Amino acid sequence: MAKNRVLVLIPARYASTRFPGKPLAQINGKSMIQRVFENCTSMGASPSFDCQAYVVTDDQKIENHVKEFGGNVIRVDDDVQSGTERIYLAFQKSSDKKFDLIINVQGDEPLLSGDELERLAQFHLDSEFDIATLVKKNKDLEELKNPNIVKAVVAPTGRCLYFSRGSVPFDRDGSELKSWWQHIGVYSYRPVALQKFCESPMGVYENIEKLEQLRAMEQGMSIGALVSSLNLIGVDTPEDLKKLEGMFDE
Repeated sequence: MAKNRVLVLIPARYASTRFPGKPLAQINGKSMIQRVFENCTSMGASPSFDCQAYVVTDDQKIENHVKEFGGNVIRVDDDVQSGTERIYLAFQKSSDKKFDLIINVQGDEPLLSGDELERLAQFHLDSEFDIATLVKKNKDLEELKNPNIVKAVVAPTGRCLYFSRGSVPFDRDGSELKSWWQHIGVYSYRPVALQKFCESPMGVYENIEKLEQLRAMEQGMSIGALVSSLNLIGVDTPEDLKKLEGMFDE
């Protein structure tokens, strides 16, 4: 039985307003980008998937570091508007383009496991969705107000209806909402969906919310959501590294 072929691309930029050099930050003796890359490549041990993973960067320091620990890297220096457009350029640069799925994994999610990526890929392949992503249940109604946390409105079918930085869904009566869906920024694309996304102009709501997945929705593409139970901690600032202390045994 032929394995499903998956290309995992991990965009990693050195420049960051809040945390310059973030991909190279050390977590218990390993850089963050090495931890993310190793988690992604562990998906390749699955009997169901043939997985290839690459770090996608525009920085020489990151490229050198990835090669030093034996990782794969694709250099993309083009000035683009979004991470998705960067991984599309990387996909175009790759010599092998015969993949069933292309998964975009953020380089600042060191707790995202290969097993979870495998779950996402299988969910996507078993569906008719153009794109698939992860969400997790959040019961903190104060965090619902935080514009830095993206919320997803998800139908019972698993199809995403909208994403927002605002408090959605809005509980008009103040008594109905007990939990909400927090979006985890991992995307699985069918190759044709990735191409359509990147060949489409910026969307109206994408520009307002500064959320690129809204471009896909405005183009009529469907996005499916898989519920994750992982306690993921994205790293946006140096202070976030402290939250990861004690989570790695090496």
